[in-house]
Amino acid sequence: MLSQEYDCDAEASAYESAEKCEDNASSHEKYDENLHVIDEEQQYHDPVLEAGNSWWSEVLDTYKNVYNSTINANFANMAWDTRERFGCAIFTCSKKHHVVCHYPKIEKTEGEQIYKIGDGPCSDCKDYNSTVTCDEELCSAIF
Repeated sequence: MLSQEYDCDAEASAYESAEKCEDNASSHEKYDENLHVIDEEQQYHDPVLEAGNSWWSEVLDTYKNVYNSTINANFANMAWDTRERFGCAIFTCSKKHHVVCHYPKIEKTEGEQIYKIGDGPCSDCKDYNSTVTCDEELCSAIF
Protein backbone atom coordinates (compact mmCIF):
# COMPACT_ATOMS: atom_id res chain seq x y z
CA MET A 1 0.00 0.00 0.00
CA LEU A 2 1.29 3.46 -0.84
CA SER A 3 1.78 6.03 1.87
CA GLN A 4 -0.12 9.26 1.23
CA GLU A 5 1.21 12.80 1.01
CA TYR A 6 -0.80 15.83 2.07
CA ASP A 7 -1.82 17.93 -0.96
CA CYS A 8 -2.47 21.65 -0.42
CA ASP A 9 -4.26 21.96 -3.79
CA ALA A 10 -6.65 19.20 -2.73
CA GLU A 11 -7.13 21.03 0.59
CA ALA A 12 -7.99 24.29 -1.22
CA SER A 13 -10.51 22.43 -3.38
CA ALA A 14 -11.98 20.72 -0.29
CA TYR A 15 -12.33 24.12 1.40
CA GLU A 16 -14.18 25.54 -1.63
CA SER A 17 -16.55 22.59 -1.47
CA ALA A 18 -17.02 22.81 2.32
CA GLU A 19 -17.85 26.52 2.26
CA LYS A 20 -20.78 25.82 -0.10
CA CYS A 21 -22.46 24.26 2.96
CA GLU A 22 -24.12 21.47 0.99
CA ASP A 23 -25.29 18.35 2.80
CA ASN A 24 -24.36 15.96 -0.03
CA ALA A 25 -20.97 15.24 -1.57
CA SER A 26 -20.22 17.20 -4.73
CA SER A 27 -19.06 15.81 -8.04
CA HIS A 28 -15.67 17.12 -9.15
CA GLU A 29 -13.67 16.77 -12.34
CA LYS A 30 -10.30 16.45 -10.56
CA TYR A 31 -11.20 15.00 -7.15
CA ASP A 32 -13.08 12.22 -5.41
CA GLU A 33 -14.83 13.69 -2.36
CA ASN A 34 -15.71 12.54 1.13
CA LEU A 35 -18.17 14.72 3.07
CA HIS A 36 -19.35 14.39 6.65
CA VAL A 37 -21.79 16.90 8.18
CA ILE A 38 -22.00 17.19 11.96
CA ASP A 39 -24.65 19.15 13.83
CA GLU A 40 -22.85 21.60 16.13
CA GLU A 41 -25.40 20.90 18.87
CA GLN A 42 -23.91 17.41 19.28
CA GLN A 43 -21.05 19.11 21.13
CA TYR A 44 -18.57 16.80 19.46
CA HIS A 45 -15.07 17.99 20.29
CA ASP A 46 -13.30 16.84 17.14
CA PRO A 47 -15.37 16.93 13.94
CA VAL A 48 -12.41 15.76 11.84
CA LEU A 49 -11.93 12.68 14.02
CA GLU A 50 -15.66 11.92 13.88
CA ALA A 51 -15.65 12.24 10.08
CA GLY A 52 -12.64 9.95 9.70
CA ASN A 53 -14.14 7.37 12.05
CA SER A 54 -17.41 7.49 10.11
CA TRP A 55 -15.67 6.93 6.78
CA TRP A 56 -13.44 4.13 8.10
CA SER A 57 -16.43 2.41 9.75
CA GLU A 58 -17.91 1.65 6.32
CA VAL A 59 -15.53 -1.31 6.07
CA LEU A 60 -17.02 -2.69 9.29
CA ASP A 61 -20.38 -3.08 7.55
CA THR A 62 -19.02 -5.69 5.14
CA TYR A 63 -15.46 -6.60 6.17
CA LYS A 64 -14.80 -6.95 2.46
CA ASN A 65 -11.91 -5.52 0.50
CA VAL A 66 -14.16 -4.93 -2.52
CA TYR A 67 -15.36 -1.58 -3.86
CA ASN A 68 -19.11 -0.95 -3.70
CA SER A 69 -20.08 2.68 -4.37
CA THR A 70 -23.26 2.43 -2.29
CA ILE A 71 -21.65 0.83 0.77
CA ASN A 72 -18.00 1.83 1.10
CA ALA A 73 -17.21 4.73 -1.25
CA ASN A 74 -15.78 6.93 1.51
CA PHE A 75 -13.65 4.12 2.92
CA ALA A 76 -12.43 3.30 -0.59
CA ASN A 77 -11.42 6.92 -1.19
CA MET A 78 -9.26 6.82 1.94
CA ALA A 79 -7.82 3.30 1.60
CA TRP A 80 -7.37 2.72 -2.15
CA ASP A 81 -3.89 1.25 -2.46
CA THR A 82 -2.77 3.42 -5.39
CA ARG A 83 -3.96 6.65 -3.77
CA GLU A 84 -0.98 8.97 -3.28
CA ARG A 85 -2.39 12.31 -2.07
CA PHE A 86 -5.26 13.93 -0.18
CA GLY A 87 -6.31 17.24 1.35
CA CYS A 88 -9.07 18.11 3.83
CA ALA A 89 -10.93 21.15 5.15
CA ILE A 90 -13.64 22.01 7.65
CA PHE A 91 -16.14 24.84 7.46
CA THR A 92 -18.93 25.69 9.90
CA CYS A 93 -22.23 26.80 8.39
CA SER A 94 -25.45 27.42 10.31
CA LYS A 95 -24.36 25.35 13.31
CA LYS A 96 -23.14 22.45 11.19
CA HIS A 97 -19.53 21.38 10.67
CA HIS A 98 -18.85 20.33 7.07
CA VAL A 99 -15.74 18.13 6.92
CA VAL A 100 -14.56 17.53 3.35
CA CYS A 101 -11.58 15.58 2.04
CA HIS A 102 -10.50 15.56 -1.59
CA TYR A 103 -8.44 12.86 -3.25
CA PRO A 104 -7.08 13.24 -6.81
CA LYS A 105 -9.51 11.27 -8.93
CA ILE A 106 -8.68 7.67 -9.78
CA GLU A 107 -10.73 5.12 -11.68
CA LYS A 108 -12.60 2.74 -9.41
CA THR A 109 -14.68 -0.18 -10.69
CA GLU A 110 -17.53 -1.87 -8.82
CA GLY A 111 -16.34 -5.17 -7.38
CA GLU A 112 -12.66 -4.24 -7.70
CA GLN A 113 -10.25 -4.96 -4.84
CA ILE A 114 -9.55 -1.75 -2.84
CA TYR A 115 -6.07 -2.74 -1.67
CA LYS A 116 -3.67 -5.61 -2.20
CA ILE A 117 -2.93 -7.84 0.74
CA GLY A 118 0.82 -8.37 0.73
CA ASP A 119 3.07 -10.88 2.42
CA GLY A 120 4.39 -8.21 4.79
CA PRO A 121 5.32 -4.54 4.96
CA CYS A 122 6.62 -3.27 1.60
CA SER A 123 6.46 -6.75 0.03
CA ASP A 124 4.68 -5.43 -3.07
CA CYS A 125 6.28 -1.98 -3.55
CA LYS A 126 7.79 -3.11 -6.86
CA ASP A 127 4.25 -3.64 -8.20
CA TYR A 128 3.54 0.13 -8.28
CA ASN A 129 6.45 1.54 -10.30
CA SER A 130 10.21 1.94 -10.23
CA THR A 131 10.16 5.18 -8.19
CA VAL A 132 8.43 3.57 -5.20
CA THR A 133 10.59 2.76 -2.16
CA CYS A 134 9.91 1.30 1.28
CA ASP A 135 9.63 3.91 4.03
CA GLU A 136 8.34 3.20 7.55
CA GLU A 137 6.77 -0.08 6.36
CA LEU A 138 4.72 1.60 3.61
CA CYS A 139 5.48 1.93 -0.07
CA SER A 140 6.37 5.58 -0.74
CA ALA A 141 6.23 7.30 -4.11
CA ILE A 142 9.04 9.74 -4.83
CA PHE A 143 7.62 13.10 -5.95
